[in-house]
Amino acid sequence: MFVEVILPLALPKTFTYAVPPDLQTEVGVGKRVLVQFGKKRIYSGLIHRITTKAPEYPAKWVLDVLDDLPIVTPEQFLFWDWMAAYYMCTLGEVFIAAVPAGFKLESETKVTRGQSEDTPWDTLSDDEFLIMEALETTTTLKMAEVMAILNLKNPAKVLNKLIEKGLVAMEETLKPELQPRTLKSVRLHPNWPAEHLEQAFEQLKRAPKQSSALLALMALTSQQTTWVPYKLLAEKPHVDAAAIKQLMEKGFIEIAERDPFLATSASVVGLKELSSSQKTALTQVRTALEEQGGSLLFGVTGSGKTEVYAHLIQEVLQRGQRVLYLLPEIALTAQLIQRLKSQFGEQVEVYHSRVREKDRLRLWQNLAVDAPQTPQVIVGARSALLLPLTRLGLIIVDEEHESSFKQYEPAPRYHARDAAMWLARKLGAHILLGSATPSLESWYLAQTGKLGLVEMKERFGQASLPRIQIVNIKGGATEVSGSGLFSQVLLERIAENIAEKKRVILFQNRRGFSPHVQCGDCGTVVMCHNCDISLTYHKVKNKLQCHYCGFSVPVQLKCAACGSTHLKMAGYGTERIVEELEIIFPQAKVARMDQDSVRKKNAVEKLLEDFDAGNIDILVGTQMVTKGLDFDKVGLVGIILADALLYYPDFRAYERAYQLMAQVAGRAGRRNAEGEVLIQTYMPEHFTIKLVQANDYEAMAAAQLQDREKFQYPPFYRMIRVTLFHKDRQILLAGATILGDRLRAELKEGVLGPEFPPTERLKGMYVIELHVKLKRLAAVQPIKQRIKQHADYIFLTPPYHAVRVVYDVDPA
Repeated sequence: MFVEVILPLALPKTFTYAVPPDLQTEVGVGKRVLVQFGKKRIYSGLIHRITTKAPEYPAKWVLDVLDDLPIVTPEQFLFWDWMAAYYMCTLGEVFIAAVPAGFKLESETKVTRGQSEDTPWDTLSDDEFLIMEALETTTTLKMAEVMAILNLKNPAKVLNKLIEKGLVAMEETLKPELQPRTLKSVRLHPNWPAEHLEQAFEQLKRAPKQSSALLALMALTSQQTTWVPYKLLAEKPHVDAAAIKQLMEKGFIEIAERDPFLATSASVVGLKELSSSQKTALTQVRTALEEQGGSLLFGVTGSGKTEVYAHLIQEVLQRGQRVLYLLPEIALTAQLIQRLKSQFGEQVEVYHSRVREKDRLRLWQNLAVDAPQTPQVIVGARSALLLPLTRLGLIIVDEEHESSFKQYEPAPRYHARDAAMWLARKLGAHILLGSATPSLESWYLAQTGKLGLVEMKERFGQASLPRIQIVNIKGGATEVSGSGLFSQVLLERIAENIAEKKRVILFQNRRGFSPHVQCGDCGTVVMCHNCDISLTYHKVKNKLQCHYCGFSVPVQLKCAACGSTHLKMAGYGTERIVEELEIIFPQAKVARMDQDSVRKKNAVEKLLEDFDAGNIDILVGTQMVTKGLDFDKVGLVGIILADALLYYPDFRAYERAYQLMAQVAGRAGRRNAEGEVLIQTYMPEHFTIKLVQANDYEAMAAAQLQDREKFQYPPFYRMIRVTLFHKDRQILLAGATILGDRLRAELKEGVLGPEFPPTERLKGMYVIELHVKLKRLAAVQPIKQRIKQHADYIFLTPPYHAVRVVYDVDPA
């Protein structure tokens, strides 16, 4: 018996291993096995297939079977196979992306003392001395520790010399596997229902500490669900561990180790009553899902799409099926998660990269075997799509237009919306896409009948859409703060809203204080050493930082080119806007929401709670503020400079600009109050800005689709971007030119490039791109295979063998 094993490595194929007789009854597709790969390394791989056909090479033995039950389902393997083929990556890369780290055991190289007892300190080099000195105080060193001690990425030369001298030895040990996390929890024993608790207290009248503990448990139970964290009870006044133990021994309470997400939950209040327009939309969505398998729910901001989702979820749960609810940004969805938990209680669980590894491991295991009490509504970011989703009835992709659904690094570079549509079709589930500003790809599918289309054109509760005013700042920006950043009308509206206790959101899609620092005398801009990009000035950190590679330097006082001290901060980031506002409105509470300000755990939730509670008057943010926030009393939204969104070298620039402006405008005037949006621009007559003012998505989509068809762009054509990286610009250009010529000779048309992008060098590597356009109905898979074959042939031989090749199918 042999097994084909997927290893957690970016390798282009599976590897065949022989199964020892004593393990043949234990192996199974989807189970993990411990195998040796190479001379020393040991990995936990996944059994992809079982066969009796021996490989052409001498097969190594399977060392052990790690699972009693499969952790990956057959349906998942079909999904993985499709994803690897479609997105031009390897099964190993899909395995790495999909499976929690706790499942991916691999050996870890450790350095220990060798057989030689005496250390000839005088003969050692500096690096050798450092290693031996470290081994004097510890028995073993991990390879990462060796690298840190020597400050080397590859310490092999140093270690090999020490091995030759018999001073050190290398050994491989398996990293410990993570175990599912549990939480010690307590509840009233089922034998003591509420109506009998008076008798319980009668029996405990001579045990005041136990009575206090029972009373405290009852108070906690009334606020939460049946089970309460043991620690929460033990921390209550007049409650001690001895009293809790005695209550358990007498049968008044139960104590157990439970899944943490099942231990507590918010009280369940059920679903809200739908408005007439929501009921109509729900009926239409039901019909579209039944007849076409999928639908696009096109609803204006504040129309109440989430409540329609909730009623659909309930119907799916009543059929005994599971729901996957995908969101673009988990960090910004605390409101939604709370709402779903209040409607569906313990049936809801969250899965994304910020969830603890042990909790991700536990959820995966429960889903793979469909264990009792497994949550039925999984809310997550794009990675949740890779879970073992048994009994799946519905996938909801909320805010489906968001670019956050696209995976950029590392492979697989999949789009969660597109992959979800394939998975739903394969599993016989329904899929619902929702947005106020749909992607043109989804809109085109709906217009051509591939998806149903349901529209919600009214805000919930008859709330009005915000008034949108375009402010021409060409030559007319007010110099109140000396910057010319705010127009007079924007400042007046901010002051009025603060006076009326309303909140203000200001949108600027640039973080930091200033996008670049420039010499006022010679014009030199301070650039990153590793990338062809200017360094952004961060005043809070007092540093100049690259947003691509992380390189940073202290703030410079003199120009490196001419020595001038006349350095200017050019442009405006969120930090600078906050500083200006604090000067103009000293009585207002101003906060910032961008990647820099919300890095700490729960920082986003805390910031949004403060904003909702009225502790923040003005919230300044990047596109994070455009995504699904639902607050009342937001009277004003200001877009600081719309032009920065429009002029970007991307065929999707106008579509993205419309979506960002319309989405941030939708934060104003929700619920009962009417809101206002001010768009500052130097181009007030630009058609995209005019369409945002008119809230005319259909006109924007029609114009853009006409251009896309004319110039052969998605959704009428498929695109594959091939990006090449190398340290030497000439070698890179020569190799890319050969690849471009080969592809043009075979495909005849639709090959663009090679061209260097606007940012020609990133992280010390030069970058060049080719784009391949393919007709929508063309047989794409054979073409993808030929592209890879050509690239492999060119870039596996000198002088191009060090060129890194990255494939991005359907680049976003």
